[in-house]
Amino acid sequence: TAMTTGEDIDLKVVLLGDSNTGKTCLLHRYLHGTFCESMTTCGASFAAKTVELPHRTSRIGLWDTAGQERFDALSRFYCRGAGAAVVCFDLTDQASFDCVMRRWVKRVRDEAAKGCLLYLVGTKSDLAAERVVSAEVIADLAHKIHADGTFETSSLTGARVADVFDAVSRDFFCRAAEGEAAAAGGVPIGKPKDG
Repeated sequence: TAMTTGEDIDLKVVLLGDSNTGKTCLLHRYLHGTFCESMTTCGASFAAKTVELPHRTSRIGLWDTAGQERFDALSRFYCRGAGAAVVCFDLTDQASFDCVMRRWVKRVRDEAAKGCLLYLVGTKSDLAAERVVSAEVIADLAHKIHADGTFETSSLTGARVADVFDAVSRDFFCRAAEGEAAAAGGVPIGKPKDG
């Protein structure tokens, strides 16, 4: 369910990446289950979705930011306080991948909340014949930056789109539950107690 304000959000997720990497189409596919023709985001747009997780229902706020450099100040603003960042690049565009480390990972590290989860998402996987960014190069970068996950998606077919946001939600709330249990002196479920 989409809404227009940022109230009552349990997790702030920011989508980052160069212009024309498919961030808006990725988000549209996730929220509405349909493909949208490419459109340019001016500044940022917001949507929220209720997600069902084991033992809780949560609302995630999704900020889709513009990738053009003229909107850099806005993307910095929307990164602030983000608990998770989805950095998108086009699998058929080497330049969009090259900007991941130089521009977008730096933005997350500089502006997002401490411990912000970071996911690398290659878009347009349906264009396999035009692919220029290899899985090996993606894996190498993910290892180097300690990414929490990598995905190759297609907003056209829907392949792996829900997987991205399911992983973001699951990972964030699992980590939060572990932190709450540790703060209360308890032992997180699935973690052995020392001694």
